[in-house]
Amino acid sequence: MIQSAWVEQKAIKEVMLFLQSHGVSTTYAVKIFKQYGDKSLA
Repeated sequence: MIQSAWVEQKAIKEVMLFLQSHGVSTTYAVKIFKQYGDKSLA
């Protein structure tokens, strides 16, 4: 359970950093991640 939570948090972190580096707000980045999950970067 801990491992799966850590993996999920790592994915969220990567997406957030990528989107914020391209000028996307935190709020919008969260919405994107909720919609697309691990496929957000693609």
